[in-house]
Amino acid sequence: MARALSLRDAHDAELTHRLKRAWTKFGTFRQELTDKAVPLHLRMKLFHSAVTPTALYGCGSWVMTKERDSKLKGAQFKMIRAMLGRGRKYKPDGDVETWVDWAQRVTTEARQLMKNHDVPIWTEERRSRLQRWSVRLNDMSSDRWARRVHDWIPDGRRARGHPLTSPVG
Repeated sequence: MARALSLRDAHDAELTHRLKRAWTKFGTFRQELTDKAVPLHLRMKLFHSAVTPTALYGCGSWVMTKERDSKLKGAQFKMIRAMLGRGRKYKPDGDVETWVDWAQRVTTEARQLMKNHDVPIWTEERRSRLQRWSVRLNDMSSDRWARRVHDWIPDGRRARGHPLTSPVG
């Protein structure tokens, strides 16, 4: 698996790259994931075992903001809505429900489906993985390299004030 390189905003670039990879993996299994002849619990199991690890690879190093959190969650629900294949409903007066009403209805259905099939929301799974790593790191002996890097305090001092910036051009 590759890591996206960006000198300006590495975290946004990495999240975008991970989501592209997740969509690619979703596309690989699109036939199976969207086929209504395949039982829903099997499609959810495939989604969780193939797409989720691709999306969350390296998530322990991400610095999350509300926007990134929303982007990650939005991509997952968009994939689940595609798996459900629910169309927009017609109202009694003949109008089609608005896109917002449709998205809310199907996302609510997707949320319930995920809960029933033990598929975590990616943002919550990311937090859970970070907590598990933190507990594991605290239980490590002090001679392990991961613990040594975590506990390391660099020698020396940095210069006072903000670092110098060069014009970007």
